[in-house]
Amino acid sequence: MNERRSRWALLLGGLLLCGAAGCAADLPTEVIKLTLREADDTVGKLDEVTRYVKEAVTASKPDKTITATDEHLRKALAAAEGLRSLGERLQARKRDADWVREKISPEARAELATRYRGEVESRLAGLEKSQNDLRLALEEAEARADNAGGKDLLRQVREKIKAGRDAFEVLTKQH
Repeated sequence: MNERRSRWALLLGGLLLCGAAGCAADLPTEVIKLTLREADDTVGKLDEVTRYVKEAVTASKPDKTITATDEHLRKALAAAEGLRSLGERLQARKRDADWVREKISPEARAELATRYRGEVESRLAGLEKSQNDLRLALEEAEARADNAGGKDLLRQVREKIKAGRDAFEVLTKQH
């Protein structure tokens, strides 16, 4: 979990600091705001997937299992598909940040780091919490899923989540 948090810190910090290299005074702020918004959207999407997985678990209690036709898990699958596009949007923010990076001074980087550190740390904590909540919900759902199709549907949800993570990982490997 610490390695993932470190990667997110590098990603968001890099996007914020490098993206703030400014042509116009508004460009650095706009890149930062867009990056923070993308992080918020990611947390929201992770929380949405988690909510649907938890609803599948709740609906399966006390004496039922999660099956291949579970409506909640199907909604989780649909929601998880959106994680990939969020990763692609963050890649676009990274390209924006790279474009303006060359013009930032060390003093400007330090000032931006100071100004936005709290917001970045808050987003990182939210991302970490959302990822952990989702992991726990998936573990609980796995225990409630039947072998006739419920586990396969959960596998599909996990694959969509992994595809989203892979899009984010591309960004963190570039640093």
